[in-house]
Amino acid sequence: MNNYEDIIHLKHPEPLNHARMPIDKRASIFSPFAALTGFSDKIKDVEKDIYIKKELDDDYKNILDLKLKKITNNIDKEVKIVYFDKDSYKTIYSKIKNIDEINKNIVLI
Repeated sequence: MNNYEDIIHLKHPEPLNHARMPIDKRASIFSPFAALTGFSDKIKDVEKDIYIKKELDDDYKNILDLKLKKITNNIDKEVKIVYFDKDSYKTIYSKIKNIDEINKNIVLI
């Protein structure tokens, strides 16, 4: 049995002291919140400053080296790569075309 069986068919209550506001005017009651225009953009600007490139310790570098060697043997598989670009971390999924160990680059398809 539904918890709302006793009220589901009741008529919506009408205001006692004034007329009901027309639907097209209801949005205007929220306009005071628009006083903060530009606030969300400022928040996004501040969030960009939060991302700082992490320096990897030797243990993590060794783990990455092992993963790269494993990938080199299975180049045709799709991989997830997380990297730092300018001011934030990016994530991409792609297949690897080549790993250039001399210039330390991964070439993606």
